[in-house]
Amino acid sequence: MAAALALVVVNLVWGERTPTPSAQGTGVVVGADEAPADDTGADDPSSPPVAEPEPTAAPVPSPEPDLEVPVQVLNATSVVGLAARAAEQLEDAGWTQVSTDNYAGTPVPSSRVTYAAPDLEVSARAVADVLGIETTVLARGGAADGVVVVLEQDVTG
Repeated sequence: MAAALALVVVNLVWGERTPTPSAQGTGVVVGADEAPADDTGADDPSSPPVAEPEPTAAPVPSPEPDLEVPVQVLNATSVVGLAARAAEQLEDAGWTQVSTDNYAGTPVPSSRVTYAAPDLEVSARAVADVLGIETTVLARGGAADGVVVVLEQDVTG
């Protein structure tokens, strides 16, 4: 009789609870009104946090130089034709508005490319790359429009 009484008590306590498909074989019994336990460890403070995948940024294309920007090539040396040879290199590279002249300003220690406005920096750097010049400088007030190249003895043309 004790065994029958124990069976009745168990049935009353557990009621309609039956194993759910996700809990079968685990020994866990879940009632009809309960959701299965989350076995990801999300609520377990001792489990390591799940890392979210890092978003990847789309590659930013590098800006292209404006080959129509006026470029003035100035010869600051006594080497005849140096500015003309540099201008030819620029035209071969696609620059469309290239002019030459002699430099009459304050001596500079090495060849340089100056540009009149910040938005011309990409074009100025491209000019410098074509001519093998390392120094590019944003001109201070009163500079000529576009890009100006001052050639010194360090450029062989």
